[in-house]
Amino acid sequence: SRVILDENGADRLLGQGDMLYLPPSASRLIRAQGVLVTDDEIRRLVEFVSAQSPPAFDTEMQEKLQSVTPSEEEVTEEDEELVEKCLEIIRQEKRASTSLLQRRLRLGYTRAARIVDILEQRGILGPGE
Repeated sequence: SRVILDENGADRLLGQGDMLYLPPSASRLIRAQGVLVTDDEIRRLVEFVSAQSPPAFDTEMQEKLQSVTPSEEEVTEEDEELVEKCLEIIRQEKRASTSLLQRRLRLGYTRAARIVDILEQRGILGPGE
């Protein structure tokens, strides 16, 4: 834990899913308990839930979801600010990657990838390798 989380504490873990977690918004490690759910358990649960009633789809919503393309997605003001910060980092580093933005701005993968997608849509970045 000292190497990865920059704090001690892993020596006191019990094993069997016991873990330390450092959320981005916290300054202290949180001790948590994880569980193992096998693929077979998930499959049986999905089968059970599926057998309870037939699926009910809202066709209007389905059509809306299928008609939205990434270029039509709304870019929020918060995302726009993040795009500017990312552009500054890309200018400084003279390279761009999702992992670079994750590290430098402490973003999750999904958020960093969304910003890269926005920059690609605007023609600022080329497609990924």
